[in-house]
Amino acid sequence: MLSASQADIWFCLGESFEKKASASIKAHHPEMEIVDLRQGVDMIVVDPLSGQCCCHADCRDLHIWLSAPQAKIQSKTIADALSRRYPQNAERYQAALTKFSKELDDLDKEITTILQPLQQRTILVSHPAYAYFCRDYGLAQLSIEFEGKDPTPQQMTKILNRARAEKIKKVFIQAQYPSKGARLFGQELNAEVVMLDPYSEHYMSSMLEIARQFSLN
Repeated sequence: MLSASQADIWFCLGESFEKKASASIKAHHPEMEIVDLRQGVDMIVVDPLSGQCCCHADCRDLHIWLSAPQAKIQSKTIADALSRRYPQNAERYQAALTKFSKELDDLDKEITTILQPLQQRTILVSHPAYAYFCRDYGLAQLSIEFEGKDPTPQQMTKILNRARAEKIKKVFIQAQYPSKGARLFGQELNAEVVMLDPYSEHYMSSMLEIARQFSLN
């Protein structure tokens, strides 16, 4: 917190801790600018009864970076904020934005090509991080995690029945979340358990790896 309080800009995402933390930091460093990366983004609002929500107060899915088109919007927000704060570098930021936007367009086209032949359109995941990715490319995510918790036995039965009906052969897990339950699902379904990292700092390669693994589902 002490280190963060020295920053000129905080790019926030809408996590529950941010409101309290930003108020505390701003009290010590009122010049710090708060920039919301959700502005202009076509947010997904999840029906809380579906269980596919990550427990945010307004049930808005915050995994907005897992969409190349939405990442373009976020990158413009970042470039514009940096240009305002450091106008001496504005030309550099805008040039980088133009280059990155082109790379995102190319990424979007490549992912579309990778997923084109996919027959099984439902993806079984341990944590519901892929709603934006699925929306972009005509997929559906089925989450083992239910409202941020492990499923009840009744919910497990429902998920297993659907997974069997849709002949799902892969369960996708994340290093950042417990995977014991997902591995049990893998055993029950005789499905391969595959680890993905949607939080990877290597954005382009991570997005392509997600697409490739989904395409083999």
